[in-house]
Amino acid sequence: MLTAALCAGCSSGNSGQYAAPAFLPQIGTVSQPEELIGGQPAEFSVSWLYGREPFTVTWNFGDGADPSVVSTTEPTRTHTVHVTAVNETDQPVTYEGAASVQDFAGQSSSTTFTYTVDPAP
Repeated sequence: MLTAALCAGCSSGNSGQYAAPAFLPQIGTVSQPEELIGGQPAEFSVSWLYGREPFTVTWNFGDGADPSVVSTTEPTRTHTVHVTAVNETDQPVTYEGAASVQDFAGQSSSTTFTYTVDPAP
């Protein structure tokens, strides 16, 4: 005899079978270069746990990178984006960015991060 406990987020049909709860994607880390210089290429990465593939990953770099918004579909739980750092001043500028991950079921998670872009030499 099979015994199953009901839980929040679980569903059951008349057949007596229970579906596992769907877990939201959970962003683990955002990686960025130690030094960013205006006009130079830069690489940012995000990784996450859970969710159902494929995933839509959206980056928003504010005014500190070109392109400033990047969105792509990813079949795995990590994504790397290549942008060009932007700083048209003669002083370092700190920006706030955001990364979000949405899974196939429409569940999403996001995080913010700061980064500083030094002026071009």
